[in-house]
Amino acid sequence: MIAFLIGSVSPWLLGRFRDAFGDVPGLSYGFAAFAAVYVLGGLAVLLNGLARFQEMAATGLAPVQAAFDN
Repeated sequence: MIAFLIGSVSPWLLGRFRDAFGDVPGLSYGFAAFAAVYVLGGLAVLLNGLARFQEMAATGLAPVQAAFDN
């Protein structure tokens, strides 16, 4: 739900970039900023998954652990 609230700000943010930098460069910078945020979010999810998987595997809560028990 929070992602939808944050995502609803993107048209406003693109407009602010366009007003600050001009039509073409502003939209280009805006989409580049969105891509950077997307990559940072993906890295955060990946790092959290790696950290939590180790913790969950140690306690036996990892659903993937059964694949490695053979």
